[in-house]
Amino acid sequence: MSERNPPVMLVEDEPLDAQWFVRCLKQLGIVNAVVRFAEPQRARDFLLGRPPYTDRRTHPLPVLIALDLRLPGGDGYDVLRSVRQEGDLGNIPVVVISSSSDPAEIRRAYDQGADAYLVKPIDSDTLLRALHDLNISWLLLPHSVG
Repeated sequence: MSERNPPVMLVEDEPLDAQWFVRCLKQLGIVNAVVRFAEPQRARDFLLGRPPYTDRRTHPLPVLIALDLRLPGGDGYDVLRSVRQEGDLGNIPVVVISSSSDPAEIRRAYDQGADAYLVKPIDSDTLLRALHDLNISWLLLPHSVG
């Protein structure tokens, strides 16, 4: 990983949903590595630089966090709160990707600091629109040389 292409963080416990997300990124030509966590505590440890993730050269902060809300050992809201309460993390865009289309849950995610909310299953067009709406697609798409 390089500073030019920091990773995308995916917090998702379902392997098939994780594969689908990575496939969407590849279809968009996004070259950033994906670091995946299935448990909210490990994701928070990574984001906060707790052991074993203390070396930021080896474990750089992500440019984007894609976050499921229903996770074993906690929920995605725990991760979202950690991101929004830490000064160094507050500017990282968080896209919630959930199977719930419940308006109360969507409102709660936005109230707690989500930048976008997508309902599973997603496709590459939906993800690209969300990235454009967040004005971050340029951080993820390959940079031209020359």
